[in-house]
Amino acid sequence: MAEPRESEEPGESEEDATLTLAQAPLAALEVREVPFYGDQILAVAVPEGPTIGVYVPLRPLCNLLQLSWGSQFRRTHEDEVMGEALRSVLITRTEGPTRTYTCLPLEMLFGWLMGISARRVRPDLAERIRLYKQHCHRVLAREFTLAATPAPLAAPEAALTLVQIRDLGYAIARLAEQSLALETRVEGAHARLDQAGIVVRDLGRRLHSVEQYLLADPAVSEAQALEIAGAVKAVGNALKAHGAGDGYAQVYSELYRRYGITGYKALPARQFVA
Repeated sequence: MAEPRESEEPGESEEDATLTLAQAPLAALEVREVPFYGDQILAVAVPEGPTIGVYVPLRPLCNLLQLSWGSQFRRTHEDEVMGEALRSVLITRTEGPTRTYTCLPLEMLFGWLMGISARRVRPDLAERIRLYKQHCHRVLAREFTLAATPAPLAAPEAALTLVQIRDLGYAIARLAEQSLALETRVEGAHARLDQAGIVVRDLGRRLHSVEQYLLADPAVSEAQALEIAGAVKAVGNALKAHGAGDGYAQVYSELYRRYGITGYKALPARQFVA
């Protein structure tokens, strides 16, 4: 197995240099950003012989979880199973430069997450780590089920109908899984929000102001999305200060429930109030 080496990407400081694998990178066939409790998880499909494999770039995931990339890379690289499965993947995106990421197969992501100890991270991150351990692998697997399944070379009309039924079933199962996860989070959030009445009333006022400007289309701009994220962080910190636990996740859950969305970037522009 190749030893890790450091290579600095354009525009990055020495402290932000990315550890890469000494091997020719694979080229991503498809790149997706999957919404997950307010985060956007990067995942890619790559060719693996006659089939398609799904990989998850680890460094962006470490950034979302506020984990040290260097420490996590060494932990993964030194593992006798995960280390052999690591691959470099070249990802080209519509916005931003083409970059090479160190990726782990999706089927090993659950084991990688289980290797993160919530007791060794900041207390305010423990709940977030728990959510990722419980739901992240299943959400990504549902998202890429169709992409990871090779299409048949030929099929009679009856077989095509069965394929369509199967695909519809996968889509329904994915939506049900996301709905159940959101419902569980919302129920927990309601119980905690009852203990912080003043903060909740302020949150309701903010959300009501946004609601007056709701439109079905189009979604908020990138600049507006950044403002929403900043506002959610401020309210989440206030909730936490009043003893409501992980205020950050509570506010996102309430925002998604109220407006029927799965990510804050999907909020209709007319519902946004500067």
